Amino acid sequence: CKDVSATRLRSCLHRELEEVWAGLTVYREGTRGGGGVPTEGGSPGPNSSPSLPDRLPKPSLRAENGSVVPRGRNVTLRCRGSWEAEEWRLEKRGGSGWSETKTVRQAGNEGEFSFPSVTSHDAGTYRCLYRHSSSWWSERSDPLELVVTDAAAQDYTVGNLVRLTLAGLVLVLLGVLLAEHWKSSREQPIPGVLG
Repeated sequence: CKDVSATRLRSCLHRELEEVWAGLTVYREGTRGGGGVPTEGGSPGPNSSPSLPDRLPKPSLRAENGSVVPRGRNVTLRCRGSWEAEEWRLEKRGGSGWSETKTVRQAGNEGEFSFPSVTSHDAGTYRCLYRHSSSWWSERSDPLELVVTDAAAQDYTVGNLVRLTLAGLVLVLLGVLLAEHWKSSREQPIPGVLG
């Protein structure tokens, strides 16, 4: 719209405003309908508008009771963002890249993904992202490795402590018996020595 008459300038500006408005409308409708998701390279999805602000900050992902979980136990992954979000997405790395695993609609600054009775199928690398209804998806979190261990390979610390304590008591008892025997053998005279 450079070097044009006032009438043409108004017409040109009007056309540009209509294009911007149409782009915003497509973006808003796309994000409400599941569009506007950033691609792997970080750029917005097909329904996004390049004129809108940057994505929301990167969330953090953690496993509630640690990322090493015995098979059959419940585990909850928590995705924490810095904005009031409405939708949370969990992705898992597979053979062909990252794929959506779970999506929850949950208002607040943390999304919760529950895995009841985990199996080896649940083990793997996860990451999460979030969004507000009128914004792009956030950056993706750093990956979290969820390890599912065999139930037979559980922690035996308590059982081992009990066994060690019992073994220590037996050793103390044997020591007392040996000391008693030694003491009683010193008090009795040896036949033929003092005779």
